[in-house]
Amino acid sequence: MTDLKYIRGFESNDNKVIADFYNMAKPSFVSYFQKNFSVYGSDSDELFQDSYIKMWENIRDGRYKVMSCSLETYLYAIGKYTMLAKGRKYKEIASDSIFTDYDIADGSPDEIEEKEMLAKKADEVVANIGEPCSTILRMHYWDNLSGEQIAEKMDYGSTDSVKTQKYKCMQKVKKMMEKEVTF
Repeated sequence: MTDLKYIRGFESNDNKVIADFYNMAKPSFVSYFQKNFSVYGSDSDELFQDSYIKMWENIRDGRYKVMSCSLETYLYAIGKYTMLAKGRKYKEIASDSIFTDYDIADGSPDEIEEKEMLAKKADEVVANIGEPCSTILRMHYWDNLSGEQIAEKMDYGSTDSVKTQKYKCMQKVKKMMEKEVTF
């Protein structure tokens, strides 16, 4: 079934279509969040359920606009922002996605608000992490500078030194996110 047919089914509350998409999407969704964010058991089921309902409501209420990504990708994006908004302490909560994935556009007012919260939290974490992490993370994520450019500007001996320092900084970010959990 195509995404358009699923969307039409959600809009008309077609129980068969809704159940078909649910059964098709749940295994891969749960697997993705287990693998990438260490979300297991009832937590992964709850995350799927919350995300699925949010997607369904967005479609039903006309807040969903057909996007360039698939409906399943849209569901994953909702899942990621739902997880972060609830402040769950999953293993990879502060992976690179905190700095890069909040620009997924969907047009939903709730999703825009969640993305703005995530962007604000990323700014706060980087502002409070201290040097040299603050500078390295800003140069890498905000200014899109390469490891070579950062090494040159900060007088590091090599790009490997920058990679190592960035890794250490991301570990600090993860710890800060786990302590604050205020999404």
